[in-house]
Amino acid sequence: MRLYFITGADAIHQIMSWKEPERLLSLCDFVAVTRPGYQKNQMFEEIGEIQEKYASRIHYMEVPALAISSSDIRTRAQRGMPIQYLLPQEVEDYIHKFGLYQNERKDEVKFMLPIEVMQEKLQSALSVKRYIHTMGVSEEAVRLAEIYGTQADRQKAKVAGLLHDCAKDYPKELRQRFCKEYKVKMDDILEQQPDLIHPFLGAEVAKREYKIKDEDILNAIRYHTTGRAGMSVLEKIVFIADYIEPNREQFEGLDEARRLAYLDLDMAMRFILEQTIEFVKERGRLLHPLSLEALEYYKNR
Repeated sequence: MRLYFITGADAIHQIMSWKEPERLLSLCDFVAVTRPGYQKNQMFEEIGEIQEKYASRIHYMEVPALAISSSDIRTRAQRGMPIQYLLPQEVEDYIHKFGLYQNERKDEVKFMLPIEVMQEKLQSALSVKRYIHTMGVSEEAVRLAEIYGTQADRQKAKVAGLLHDCAKDYPKELRQRFCKEYKVKMDDILEQQPDLIHPFLGAEVAKREYKIKDEDILNAIRYHTTGRAGMSVLEKIVFIADYIEPNREQFEGLDEARRLAYLDLDMAMRFILEQTIEFVKERGRLLHPLSLEALEYYKNR
């Protein structure tokens, strides 16, 4: 039986940088497939050099040039233009079923920075562990928004989840400078409990550094730790996602919180607030009044 390794023509010149290239070239035939814009003459020279040096078999295959890009597909979907044959039928069906990309233009006006840029900035600002947690919260928030929200809510949930801890890993000196520069209101509890500052500072950082203008997203970041009475659906989603995201190490009450999250947001809010307040009390830490007000609110729901 003969094995064939099919690759793009532009990868041929990179073969020698792969691991154990001589062994690969001896195990199978390579098939170089043309891609739009690639110079055939250059490819023929590279094939000839490799064949002469390693006595290997490399074949050339020319296919119809279809210049397809993900950005073009998104743009066509936004405009209601056909995307048939540009991607697998199952993917096209999924895009139409869930209305993907249809609200992106409207949301981009609010978000300003592309999500990919936000992720790059976060990778620089957060530790590896914190970034993994952040991605987990964003993904969990989207899952909850798929149940309790709309397409626009899913986009907001993704962004709010990404940015909820954007100021979490700031060094003390930088945190203090930004709090002063961004005029973060410091009450007695925040002065004595520095760990509670990051969500309030994070909302201001999201507004200035990540260009977020949507108040619902900013509030979801601002209250994701303390909670508050009368939270919006997005605020509750991010608060809960932060508690139950899949990268969390197992602890008492986590499974129940996850179960309730997919039954009723208010029930999940009450349970998580009770668990969190008990945890804080056991460790002798200070409770923020917002958390107590939130628990009282959800007890009466």
